[in-house]
Amino acid sequence: SHAIRIDVLDMASQWMNECQVMERAAKIISDSIATGDETFRSLLFSLCPELSTKEASLSYEDGIRQSNEPRTITEIAHDYGLSAVRLNRILEGMDVQYRVYGTWRVRPTYDTAGYVVKESHGYGDQEGAYHEGYRLKWTQEGQLFIFRLLKALGFHPRAGGSNHGRI
Repeated sequence: SHAIRIDVLDMASQWMNECQVMERAAKIISDSIATGDETFRSLLFSLCPELSTKEASLSYEDGIRQSNEPRTITEIAHDYGLSAVRLNRILEGMDVQYRVYGTWRVRPTYDTAGYVVKESHGYGDQEGAYHEGYRLKWTQEGQLFIFRLLKALGFHPRAGGSNHGRI
């Protein structure tokens, strides 16, 4: 324990700014997860509790990169502890999407970037008539885009908050 503390203090004296500190801490956390050795990870979290947010973001971003599964805005919002309505409004406020007759559409710039796919589905109305509609699902690139937007706004995925089996 004393030797670990000295090693950490030696490393900390070499860190020059917050970005370098976070980079090195993220590397230690990543390495500890890979090796199963929780010693440094536990120590880092006890010294700097805000690193757990950084760890959640790193894990979440890695999870997105490991999957090609398109996801609904509801699924993505859940990862942040947000409602789909709130996340849709955030994206609307950033001029990423807009609503037409109750259906969300992304701006052409983002549509042509491959951020979304349209999944068609049928539904019945109150009078029993059948209708065709579609819902947007965000691709891997689209999910990374939303991740970066939300991160810039100060939103972070909840630690362990992803329920899509990728993380």
